[in-house]
Amino acid sequence: MNRSQSQKVLGYYSQKFRDKTSRFSDEINEGTMLHSKTVPFEHTADIDNRMKNHQFYFGIPWPNNIESNVTSDENGYLYSCFINDRIKSYWVPKLHEELLKNPIFLS
Repeated sequence: MNRSQSQKVLGYYSQKFRDKTSRFSDEINEGTMLHSKTVPFEHTADIDNRMKNHQFYFGIPWPNNIESNVTSDENGYLYSCFINDRIKSYWVPKLHEELLKNPIFLS
């Protein structure tokens, strides 16, 4: 709970430590990274076979976000994740809008 919620519910607020580096995000104008991984270069060798034989770093989303008995796509890559519809329908278009404002993409 934040300060005002704590005071309202408990009648007091006690901050155990001061974290000056953290802040709450503005969810209207800012995005939050949901998923990020570092993939060591050596793990990308023979990527085609790796992604076809076991779930891998790189996500291949389940069709329609529904798990089924069909475990791979038409190319043989194993399904390993789901698409977050809020990210896809709300944040990705905002990202594209902002990228198009960058001079690199205008030429």
